[in-house]
Amino acid sequence: MKALEGLPRAVRGRVLASFLRDAGVPGGSLAAGHVEAVDALVTAWRGQGPLSLPRVVVARSGRGERAVIEAGPLRSQ
Repeated sequence: MKALEGLPRAVRGRVLASFLRDAGVPGGSLAAGHVEAVDALVTAWRGQGPLSLPRVVVARSGRGERAVIEAGPLRSQ
């Protein structure tokens, strides 16, 4: 997480967009607002819950040095 926090915002956004596409968000469905919401999990986390993006759910877990961002398939209930 620290490595992401230290990147310039534009670079961090590209890294996060690539991460989200690799996690399963279709490229045509990935909006700037999605990337900004995930960026907030990295840089301005205040206990936000998981984010539901197209086909993927993204969440932050842990704190400090142990913090990670995880993405997985969105499961319908």
